[in-house]
Amino acid sequence: MEEERVGERSDTELDNESDVDMTGIEDDSETLVAETNLYAAQCIAVLPTSSWCNTCVEEMRAFLCMQIMFGIRDRPRLVYWSEDKRFHDAFISSIVTINRFKNISQYFHCGDTANAPTRDQQGFDPLFKVRNIINTTQATFRAHFQAQRELNVDAAMVGFKGRLSFKQYMPVKPIKRVMGPAADGRPHPLIDYNRFMGVVDKLDQQQSYYPVGRPGK
Repeated sequence: MEEERVGERSDTELDNESDVDMTGIEDDSETLVAETNLYAAQCIAVLPTSSWCNTCVEEMRAFLCMQIMFGIRDRPRLVYWSEDKRFHDAFISSIVTINRFKNISQYFHCGDTANAPTRDQQGFDPLFKVRNIINTTQATFRAHFQAQRELNVDAAMVGFKGRLSFKQYMPVKPIKRVMGPAADGRPHPLIDYNRFMGVVDKLDQQQSYYPVGRPGK
């Protein structure tokens, strides 16, 4: 019986070797540009500023590449532009200026929230703002990587302190507010982000409240 191949798919072909192309969001670049410019215009209409000029597809691709590089060269964001040679990153700092990076980060948007269904409407999605990006990257990552059968919810979870409606609060856990990704057991890549939308974590949460499976006195 032929052994199941696990890991990176070597037969996957790309038009080029861009990191952004590997994520699959190249086709969404124009949407990101349009939504970012729209959100900037909406904000500036309320609070005028002269520091913003509309972004474009080339700049958006560069901005997304920077996000990938941040994960590879992990350090505090603004340190990349530091004048201190110990921390300065010549490659990242050459892409855009620090002020432009702050501008794009401030107005970066993936979807028009004005069209988002409310909680009491059909089709409500707590991840509406980034749903198109999640769908695109999930499909691309699955196409590039064959996971094994032994999957598990990452025990480390994802520490988070922001505001999200679906994050779980588990008072007995070291990380009390978490989001649970599904991770491959052996090579440990992340293959699906928040796949169960808190269902697995919620069960764990209930077990922490009630002594399920414990012998009584």
